[in-house]
Amino acid sequence: MAEELRILHVDDEPALVDLVAEFLEREDEQFTVLTETSARDALARLEDEPIDGIVSDYDMAGMDGLAFLDAVRDNFPDLPFILFTGKGSEEIASRAISNGVTDYLQKGIGTEQYTILANRIKNAVERYRTRKALVESQQRLSLFIDQSPLGVVEWSLDAEVVRANDAAAEILGYERTDLEGTALRELVPESERERVDRIADELLGKSGGYHSVNENVTGDGERIICEWHNRTITDDDGAVLTIFSQFQDVTDRIERQRKLHELTQFRQAVIESANVWINVLDRDGNVVVWNDAAAEISGYTAEEVVGHDAIWEWLYPDEAYRSSILEYVAEILQGDAAAEEFETTILTADGDERILSWYSRAITDEANELIGSVAIGRDITERARHERELERQNDLLTEFAGLVSHDLQNPLAIAEGYVTLAREEGSIDHLDEVERAHDRMRTLIADFLSLVQPDEGDGTTVVSLSSIVNESIHNVEPADATVVVESDRLIRTDAGWLRRLIENLLQNAVHHGGSDVTVTIGGLDDGFYVEDDGPGIDPADRERVFETGYSTASTGTGFGLTIVRRIAEDHDWHIAVTESDEGGARFEITGVEPTFE
Repeated sequence: MAEELRILHVDDEPALVDLVAEFLEREDEQFTVLTETSARDALARLEDEPIDGIVSDYDMAGMDGLAFLDAVRDNFPDLPFILFTGKGSEEIASRAISNGVTDYLQKGIGTEQYTILANRIKNAVERYRTRKALVESQQRLSLFIDQSPLGVVEWSLDAEVVRANDAAAEILGYERTDLEGTALRELVPESERERVDRIADELLGKSGGYHSVNENVTGDGERIICEWHNRTITDDDGAVLTIFSQFQDVTDRIERQRKLHELTQFRQAVIESANVWINVLDRDGNVVVWNDAAAEISGYTAEEVVGHDAIWEWLYPDEAYRSSILEYVAEILQGDAAAEEFETTILTADGDERILSWYSRAITDEANELIGSVAIGRDITERARHERELERQNDLLTEFAGLVSHDLQNPLAIAEGYVTLAREEGSIDHLDEVERAHDRMRTLIADFLSLVQPDEGDGTTVVSLSSIVNESIHNVEPADATVVVESDRLIRTDAGWLRRLIENLLQNAVHHGGSDVTVTIGGLDDGFYVEDDGPGIDPADRERVFETGYSTASTGTGFGLTIVRRIAEDHDWHIAVTESDEGGARFEITGVEPTFE
């Protein structure tokens, strides 16, 4: 809808004011015509109501139109005022123009005069409103310029300062009056002048804004760095009228950014050159830093890892294990100190297991809010394996001490006793017992040495379970046992070690079940089993059967199943004992990776 035009018509002829109002409102629906029959009443109304323009007669009682114009101009110097009179003369028109009348129109005969009057009023009000809006805009602009905390400069098309605010003068080291009229080229070092000239040319040749950061020279010759936001003001045809710039001194900020960049580069160089795994996460757990050592150890490059959190599923495929680790790390990150060292086992991209020792630390902002975390990991796989081997050797020393103190003591005492009897009685019959005692000691020592110093083996290869069983049968005494093989699965292993494992399980079945025992060997989803129909193993003894020296057979050494356990552990297999369907012993070996070659 068009904006309303509120016109005040003043004439001391009541019938005439009503008539003019009627025709004006017919001419344009924007018009709302208010009427008064005296100039003094009209002045009072001007004080109380918003008026966009005045139409007034000249010859009125009490106060004529020119006196009314003078009174209006005292308080409303720019309000449109049209003198619409039937008593016209050059003198009145001249005086009206001198007193600041907006327009002058003589009353005529016919309704066409109201059309002319309506156009005159509308044009006058539009000019008034345009001037008023321009003045208000200029006032707002001046207020903005003067009160802006940023430096503000208006440039001429010749790139000279037209006006500048106090902030601009202070930044550039000039008095405000001295700055006005200064050329742009004088405010930049010589090395920057060509570049700034190009910026000015580009700015004049395009509409809109232009952002730049460049060196400036202050009034006392100091060099500073300023950030400029420049904008052209154009007319309706696109011609540039003037240029405004907002700017600020960013010397300190640029220097901080430079130092921060150098520090960041230094930190990045340290991280990349470190021989320990370093990764940084954001608050959502996404990887933002993944150094070369992390890539080398894990087998996953930064390109594969940075930006998401899928790496934890790759490193810890077991969900329960992964959940426990991430939960523990989350607890660590509740504080701001490094955690105690903790270890995890990861699965690399090549499928190898590596053991890492970790330190993890939260990264917080100034408000102590968590914004991320950093983790440092050391590959301790070899050390951990060495420690396990050392622990194993210590266990063997303990077992050897038990062997010497107990297992070898009995046959040694028997041998010494019968040797004494043989000497005293002069009978060689006792030497048979001595020989059996020596055989017992040799067996104990051989089995123990097999446990302590296993054969180097044949090297890792792929063998069939059935072929290994067939080879193992010939080394079991007595050889009368029945062996049934129900699986021909392929296993990647050292054939010599697997043969020894099978032999010991078969020998165990024969020792406890007799020569007529039947042993069945079959496959499992992730391994195989060896079971017999012998007397079985009491549930209370099933955890002890793998202990060194434990045996329920009078002729057993207690090392056979210990060797089986050690071979399984060296393969990262798991061995458990349970009961077979026939009530005998059943040994299940699991954790055997599938092989298809």
